[in-house]
Amino acid sequence: MTFPAVQARSYTTWPGPAPAFSHAIALPSSIVAGELLLVVALSRSGTVASMSASAGWTEVFDSTATGGTLAAYWKIAEGADTLTISMSGSERIAYNCWRIGGGKTVTAAAMTSGSSDYPSPPNHAPGAGVKDFLWIAAAGYLSTATTAYAAFPGGYTSTRNAPASTNGGADVTLLGVCEKTTTASNEAPGVFSGHVGAPSEWWVAQTLAVHPASKGGAIFMGAGL
Repeated sequence: MTFPAVQARSYTTWPGPAPAFSHAIALPSSIVAGELLLVVALSRSGTVASMSASAGWTEVFDSTATGGTLAAYWKIAEGADTLTISMSGSERIAYNCWRIGGGKTVTAAAMTSGSSDYPSPPNHAPGAGVKDFLWIAAAGYLSTATTAYAAFPGGYTSTRNAPASTNGGADVTLLGVCEKTTTASNEAPGVFSGHVGAPSEWWVAQTLAVHPASKGGAIFMGAGL
């Protein structure tokens, strides 16, 4: 097997899309049929209790805790792909999208949440044995002012801050993501570092595994072989 490889990314920039009950997601450009598309989205849980994706997308999880509603969706690209995320409340949304080659499916652990300066994604053991996984750690943070994480889990690269203002404009909905490839059966990312110092903020966090596509193909037998 070989690791799933990120080909392109797209994400929200401050202050994020205007408040709405549904958002057309800007997917990465140059999508090729057969690639795996993945989107992680965050909104404020005080307004939004659930999210849903348009037809053709598979939900990885949709979880709400104090401070944030975090969800993820994936699909195998067909070449003219679109995504609309509908929500139970009118709110801004923060999201990050990936276009990934060599991916088969996406799984996640049970979301963690808390109130502190250090969002901590859960350990994820997909139960598929030792494979060449692409791991993605995600942390959502409801802050009074923080639009970027001070630090990301150790050993992770391609760090990204995708902040959005809340509907009322009093808080920041901050989504942070980062990536790591390892041949393993499970992964326990370290912590994100948010607004260090009082007051502590509400957070939600998740660990996702992009499973590699299996190698192999048809074996042709016939005359002259």
